[in-house]
Formats: sequence, C-alpha cells, structure tokens
Amino acid sequence: MFFRRRTEQARALRYMAYVSDTKIDMLISQIQEPLRRSIATELKLDLKLIGLTLNADSPLRQQSRIEKVALVEDYLARHQQVGDLTATQGYVRARLNMDWAPLSDIEPGRADAEKITFFCGYTPDLLVVLSGSTAHLLGTPVEPAATPGSQPYAIRRALQPVAPQGTGLDEQAETDTVRSLADGIAATAKAVFQTPQPVQFLARCISRGPLPDGSQRPAYLLGSPLYVEMVDF
Repeated sequence: MFFRRRTEQARALRYMAYVSDTKIDMLISQIQEPLRRSIATELKLDLKLIGLTLNADSPLRQQSRIEKVALVEDYLARHQQVGDLTATQGYVRARLNMDWAPLSDIEPGRADAEKITFFCGYTPDLLVVLSGSTAHLLGTPVEPAATPGSQPYAIRRALQPVAPQGTGLDEQAETDTVRSLADGIAATAKAVFQTPQPVQFLARCISRGPLPDGSQRPAYLLGSPLYVEMVDF
C-alpha cells in the first residue's frame, strides 16, 4: 500500500530522459519579458532560474532546466499550434512507448555515430523516430561542440549509405534518396526498439513518409525533440 501526502504547493516531479537546452534557450529568448513573467507567475516558476545560463557543473542546472521546459511548453500550447501524431508540420506532443540508443550502438563504424541518438516507437499504423544529439541525454557529459543530431543533413548522413557525388539530382535520384532514408529509418527502429519505456515528448516534425513495402507500419514520422520525459501511462 502506498501513502501519499499532498500539499497545495507541490508540483509533480518530472523524470527527463532528454532535454535540448539549445532549442529551449532559443525559444525562451523570443518570449517577451512581460509574457514570460506572466506565465512564470501563473505556473509558480522561478524567473531567476529561467534567466540563468548555467554550466554543466552548476548545482542549479537541473532545476533551471525543468523551469525552462515548463515555460516553453506552456507558451507553445497557448500561442502556437501543437499537434498530435497526425500532424504534418510544426510541433508534435504525444505519449508513446519508445526505446532509444546512440547510433554507435547500432553502427559502431560510422563517423560521429556516438554523437547522435534515436528515439523509436510505434503506434498501430505509424513508426515514430526522434533524432537528437547524444549530449542532450541526461547523464551524458556535455561536449563543447556536439554534433547537431536534430538537423536534417545530420540525420540523412547517419541513416543513409554514403553515395558518390553526382553532377545533380534527377527525379530518379531524388526518389532513391527518399527511399533510402525510409529504409534507414525502418532498420534503425528495428535495432533500437528492444526495451521500450512509456514517455511523453514535445518535438518539431521534420518529415513524414511511407515505409518500405513489407513493413509492419505503412508510414513514419521523423522529428526533432525538445524534450523526452519518462511517464506512467
């Protein structure tokens, strides 16, 4: 039997697996100070922590990170469209069973493979893959110059085989590139999805597309996560 003592001031504790401090700070910098203050007051957030730029060794780093995430997700929910897994663009928020691993666990020979991490999960008709920098996994040492694992060019480089440079892309080459990316996404998810955990995430949709013939799901969604949080369904 579990006993819980609740207080009016208590906030639920959050168990973050991944937070992109770079994206969160970039978004916060665009929120006007009066609105930032209003949201922080309503959510009982500490503006001093939100305004801090902290190094990796600061004891306030984690507390500041949680306050910033709360501010950004509230702002986006109020002032921008946040969709579900049917969204074709913009921000996506969802709960899903997902597993994750650095690319180096799957393809140890690839250059910079240890610097990109993939989160993978399935719905009955969709494969969801989030790509981010391993440096943003909580508990991972922060690198001074992390590989931008959420950028489309970095994802393509990680998932597609290296091809010789041509003089240009014709229609067939473009089709082959898209198919190669879908093949890489499907193969990566199959390798990563071993011990799924229930998570909630907020991400930016990068692309959607069909999966190869014979796949268990017809389509995929590829996203760039702001955060991935472990939750209880």
